[in-house]
Amino acid sequence: MLLFLFSKTRLQSVEWKATVTPLASIIGSGFLVVTPLMLMICGKYAPLAITGIVIFAYVIGSVLRFNISHFSGQLDSSHTPQYIKELERLSYLTLSISYLISIAFYIKLLSYFLLKAVNSIDPFYANLITTVILGSLGVIGKLRGFKHLESLEEYSVNIKLAIIAAMLAGLAIYNINLYNAGKWHLLLTTPPIDLTTVRELLGVIIIVQGFETSRYLTAQYSPAMRIKTMRIAQIISGIIYVAFITLAMVMFNVITHYDETTIIDVISLSSIILPSMLIIAAVFSQFSAAIADMIGAGGLTLEALHLRTKPNNVYLIFALMAIILIWMSNVFQIVTIASRAFALYYAIQAFEAAMISYKQRRNAVSISRTVLFLIMFIVLMFSVVYGIPV
Repeated sequence: MLLFLFSKTRLQSVEWKATVTPLASIIGSGFLVVTPLMLMICGKYAPLAITGIVIFAYVIGSVLRFNISHFSGQLDSSHTPQYIKELERLSYLTLSISYLISIAFYIKLLSYFLLKAVNSIDPFYANLITTVILGSLGVIGKLRGFKHLESLEEYSVNIKLAIIAAMLAGLAIYNINLYNAGKWHLLLTTPPIDLTTVRELLGVIIIVQGFETSRYLTAQYSPAMRIKTMRIAQIISGIIYVAFITLAMVMFNVITHYDETTIIDVISLSSIILPSMLIIAAVFSQFSAAIADMIGAGGLTLEALHLRTKPNNVYLIFALMAIILIWMSNVFQIVTIASRAFALYYAIQAFEAAMISYKQRRNAVSISRTVLFLIMFIVLMFSVVYGIPV
């Protein structure tokens, strides 16, 4: 996988570069925490549940892709209704709050995994490491700009994907060996499936979010390229999430304690070397996800303020604000704010898409699309109000 991802063809591919940013954001903390979370919520039905969530996220992605092709960059257009403009500005505000918290959360979690490697998780040292990394990213963004951040992100994603491929291979072999020995069975208890389960699943949306970063790469890539690569990123990440949960769930027969780094204990059951590789993957995963959201925040700010300049200063400002955030609050607690804010952002985007599609209403397809977008708006608003941020 490393040879493939770091081949000259891949490194020079514009399409892959445009795919990397949404992919990095989608597979941020998600693949590290999704398995224990889904097993806690749905037990042995976790693979079915995550499949539903991935499909739901893909439909949300279709909302963003519709808005890229029909609306993105037209906020100042005289043809755009005023209420749509106000909704778009509200979505900018909610997304910027989400990005700020997410950037701080990703790097803080990265610090926890680094400290886990030396068996010394101290909150003060975690904050210190987080500060150094965030400060470095801000300075690099300020001095070197988008391309340099994107290169760091691309290398991080490539390494992470190669390690994920190795882990999936290791887990697959472990499952096959168990099955051939007649020892494959699940001891997981399945909680009752009720309204609380539905509310918790709606709260899982934040785990598969990140594809919206494609929308704010306006200055770097064409709408067609952003639409195509967002779709590719969602498909790749969806396959990883479903495969990872399906293959790892049998190992939770012997796991009784869940925390942010439980997946390391789980993966150690299948291989001696995979836990060390997972820590490396976790570090690169959080690093690339933070960069992806920083890049998205830069593009978002420029579009919101109608600036025609490089977003270098924005990168530094967001890094400094994230540093303040991690010292003044518990990021693991306030990430619930980001969860609701992301859901609200998607709801606003779905309503905008519905209104734009309704104005077109040329045929049965556009009418059906309008109905779909309205349904997405209702579900997402339900998530904002009733979803339980897991």
